[in-house]
Amino acid sequence: FKDSKLVDVKMPSGSYHLVVQDNPYMCGELCIPEGVYALDYKNARHSSVSFPSTLRDMKSFSNNRIIERVDLSACSNMTSLSAFYGCAKLEELILPSALEILSDVYAPIKRVEFPKGLKYWKACNGWEIESLVLPESLLEIECVKNMPLLKSIDASAAVQLTSVSYDAFNESPFVENVDFSNSPLKTFEGFYYKTPVRAIASGGTRFPAPCIANRLKKVVLPPTLEYFDAFRGSPLLTELRLDHCCNLEVIRGLQDCTNLESLYIPSGLK
Repeated sequence: FKDSKLVDVKMPSGSYHLVVQDNPYMCGELCIPEGVYALDYKNARHSSVSFPSTLRDMKSFSNNRIIERVDLSACSNMTSLSAFYGCAKLEELILPSALEILSDVYAPIKRVEFPKGLKYWKACNGWEIESLVLPESLLEIECVKNMPLLKSIDASAAVQLTSVSYDAFNESPFVENVDFSNSPLKTFEGFYYKTPVRAIASGGTRFPAPCIANRLKKVVLPPTLEYFDAFRGSPLLTELRLDHCCNLEVIRGLQDCTNLESLYIPSGLK
């Protein structure tokens, strides 16, 4: 399309899998027609995309460096979403109400609301959101990390959450309080930080970017815990109570917690 004057494309009706990929000259608005049930989207430059209610499978949606907002609320049959890698300006993501699995969203997300039925949240990186409210339905969090602006995590409703694992919330230095006391966690692994985190300076500067020390101060974990590996590089953490976790079998982490004065562990831990 580089040298053409094509300005409008009408897609066929019917039920089919739509592939849009590897053409940087495709731009403007993309309206995906009803009937499309699967989408494979790579390396295009549409400023906005309208998604049909029939869409239930997104094979990918990657490397669109223009789009800022995605609304999937019409996709009532979509239960799993793994998309938006390399969407460098994507700030708002509206998720479908039936979604159960959310993964591989590598974008600077600032606004998102988790659907009430979400069960698995995995492999999401680089979000610029400041606060998170975890839904009651959530079962697992895995490899969700590098959230440099995140300040608060509200897990008070997450009463089915059993696993926070595999680098969860690593490199999220502004989180001060971690409270999962309402969750029946068995595995808690993550909240690791470099000492200190180097901020990213944008726009160009001849001065080095400032260092940001991890601000974690308070941790409350449930008595159901069996495996613990967390909080490396937390210089403001002074006390950690795990003595109520009678089923705890493994304690790891806590390197470079230079002011940790009190660590309480179960009496039966071997």
